[in-house]
Amino acid sequence: MRFLILGLIIFSVTPSFATADDANTFIHPSMERNHVLLLGSFRQRSDAQINTSSSSRSLGFDLQNLGLRKSDTNIAINYRYRLTERLNLTLAYSDYIDRGSRSLNSQVDFNDTIYDVGVTVESEFRTRNLSTRLVYDYYQSPTTTLGIGLGIHALELKASIAGSGRINDTTSPTYIRETDSLLAPLPNIMLTATHAFNSRLLVSGSAGWLSANIDPYDGETRFIEGMIEYRVSDHFSLAAAYQLIDLNVDHRGRLLNSQYSIQQGGPMLLVKWSF
Repeated sequence: MRFLILGLIIFSVTPSFATADDANTFIHPSMERNHVLLLGSFRQRSDAQINTSSSSRSLGFDLQNLGLRKSDTNIAINYRYRLTERLNLTLAYSDYIDRGSRSLNSQVDFNDTIYDVGVTVESEFRTRNLSTRLVYDYYQSPTTTLGIGLGIHALELKASIAGSGRINDTTSPTYIRETDSLLAPLPNIMLTATHAFNSRLLVSGSAGWLSANIDPYDGETRFIEGMIEYRVSDHFSLAAAYQLIDLNVDHRGRLLNSQYSIQQGGPMLLVKWSF
């Protein structure tokens, strides 16, 4: 974390070595295209904990103990628009959903509902990640760009448990379902880098972090991602990427306070279209 902050300071004060005359001299075509669209498959692995507390007691459970698969394959979408020679706007979206069923071997407390040992519960955990970032390339050469940017990572989360049996110290013959949801916009600061080895092979990466307090949310987000791509035609490329996201969010409600700790990431296979 300290290294990232130091890097932001160093890179932000580093003078730009490229001039306006350097525009449109990139050796890889997609580096200078105004529109870049990536579509593909994201194999995500998720570790998540949700803890809820009231004035009377502390409640919490680990979603991975409820029979969830821990990984899922979903679609990944990324779009970049080149606003100017140095300024880029990027939008990214990914979706994750996991379902499971298990007979509890330990008591689970969720939203003031207690599911006792032996209760068979059906659980669902879903997240939608939508991020937007505005990046300024402070350094450009025919093969390399270095950028610094600001972004917002919007996390939509939904977790639910349903079960019948011994619940809240009574026997319930029907399913009792509890659901918790969250929509948290978390800002971040990032560094980006792109390097073209030649007109076909390109690598890129980015990393970011920020801690912010936006009522009623107090959150921290960290991410790192890298991608390698090979251009197969003038407008199309094949790419492989890897992404890791670490989110920690506190939500202050009227009756309950909730803490969410989520780590998601995995490999992506993508098709890239630039024009």
